[in-house]
Amino acid sequence: MATRCRLLHGYFAHPRKRSALVSHRASRLHRHLSGSQSTCWRGGSCAVQSCSSFASGARPLALCACPSRRVLALFSHISGKGRRVVGVARQTECVLSRVFPTLALGLFVLPASAQSAAPIKLPASAQAKIEAILRDPNLQSGHVGVAVVALGRSTNISSIRVQPFAQGAQPLLFSSDGDKRFIPASNFKLFTAAWALESLGASYTFQTRATMAPVEFGSSVVLPTGMAAPVALTLDGDGDPSLTGDNLKALADRVAASPLVKDKSIIVRVAPSRFGAEENGRRYPDGWTIDDTIWYYGAPVTGWALDRNQIDVTITGTKPGMPTEMKVVGEMPFSIFNGALTATDAASATGLHFDRGDRNSPLGAALAIGGTLAPGATDTEGVAVPDPNEWLRVRFITLLQQRGIQVVNPNVAFAMGQGQLVASHTSAPLGTILQRFLKSSDNLYGEMLLRAASTRDPKKKWPQVASTGIAARSHGAMLDWLSEKKVPVGALKMSDGSGLSRYDIVTPVAVTRLLALEAGQKDGPAFYTALPIAGIDGTLKNRMKNTPAQANARAKTGTFSIVNCLSGYVTTRDNVRLAVSVLTNFAPDGDAARERQGQIFAALADTKWTK
Repeated sequence: MATRCRLLHGYFAHPRKRSALVSHRASRLHRHLSGSQSTCWRGGSCAVQSCSSFASGARPLALCACPSRRVLALFSHISGKGRRVVGVARQTECVLSRVFPTLALGLFVLPASAQSAAPIKLPASAQAKIEAILRDPNLQSGHVGVAVVALGRSTNISSIRVQPFAQGAQPLLFSSDGDKRFIPASNFKLFTAAWALESLGASYTFQTRATMAPVEFGSSVVLPTGMAAPVALTLDGDGDPSLTGDNLKALADRVAASPLVKDKSIIVRVAPSRFGAEENGRRYPDGWTIDDTIWYYGAPVTGWALDRNQIDVTITGTKPGMPTEMKVVGEMPFSIFNGALTATDAASATGLHFDRGDRNSPLGAALAIGGTLAPGATDTEGVAVPDPNEWLRVRFITLLQQRGIQVVNPNVAFAMGQGQLVASHTSAPLGTILQRFLKSSDNLYGEMLLRAASTRDPKKKWPQVASTGIAARSHGAMLDWLSEKKVPVGALKMSDGSGLSRYDIVTPVAVTRLLALEAGQKDGPAFYTALPIAGIDGTLKNRMKNTPAQANARAKTGTFSIVNCLSGYVTTRDNVRLAVSVLTNFAPDGDAARERQGQIFAALADTKWTK
């Protein structure tokens, strides 16, 4: 970077060189953009006369984008003191390499005065609004923490990137119990998402492979006359949380089309995953409750996911006194007994209760549904699959048989030789997967991504780690990284990847510093894009509508019985990007707590320092 800066300085410092070069090349740039109208980064209109002004020596500060998107940056004030080197948009290279070859290194020069000083506190009116919201009686018996950090000036509300303040300052503008400890619920997903991007990268893809290997039986096994020894077809993967039934069908199509399996009998196996501790009985992180485990949001943690390891069960009331109707979306991996009845009316309906047995109960892992529903009433619940590995194996066997492949189950021990790849499935990039994870707040994604991100050992033993197995390894390495990046980790506690654990602990200040960190990370745009947008999509689709925060705030929700949290980004009226964390525990009215969080984001979106 220093070498490039000296090169730029030397090239433009000589008056004659600067005058001749700038006039000639700026006129070429002007001709290239002739007739186009661009949008100035400051939000106004910036026509191409900036180029001619630049050539004549006026050197106005302008960062522009022409409609063809061939140029995203025009730079000026190349000479003079107080230069500051900042990055240039990638799309400029095609033009700049022809117009300003020396600057095609990917740099441009701005005076230090172009960076504004950071605010040191919120405007008095904004602070007064937030303090009034925090005095709401619905919050007084709860535990509420708020932190607000200024990141820089936003040039595009749809981008995480900001123009830094002078000296890169990111001041804490407001804190109310910002250093206190809170249960974050799904706000912990912010840590998991950031760590997955750091460890794996936004372009990382997961692989699911079908490999074939010869089988060797013991001497006591006698095959039927004329029957060739079967081969083992093994499903192996690295923890793709997004695998769907359609993906599995496409994989079965490729297997059936392979000449490697033609006229062969197949034994189908599902390989153990590298999530070793979870596979050996620790399928539920510490801090989850037993009633979590029946529902879609508490599916057991293994190295395999298929259709999010859940089925959807819908119960509908019929005529008074009659059995209810049941509809199941997804292939049932267990028996369901629907004993729910239809009540006389809504007033007498008790609602439904779901209960599941286990391997020791007479009916195994069957699901039993009881209670009553009003006539015409509907209740849909997502129910977790208790054994995802076996569910995957059985469904894959069915798909292979439907495609004419003979599948056998010898029920005896056998050894396998070296495997050969038959077919594979590649997931979407991690950056795309994160959108499902954060916008829909998917717990299973969080647990699998945390473990997939365990790519290195921690440098030390962290007392903040409350997990076991590969999750503990990933948490430890995450804490190494956060500490190196100056995110305060002393008050944190980490037990899972989703925030469902009641043992997870964060502070509002730590969350805002994580958000500030991501704003400058290489894969920060993927992180920002994956967040729900207020009033638009995800878990914020119906929140903050018709407020200044709508289509502005991008934030992660966090909710269960005693927790309501909201943390993310919001941009003020004068384009200051803020990182905000509002964490609420033990508020008596969760709906009211969520409404107050939205009011804080809206107040910040409506904030303005300039008159």
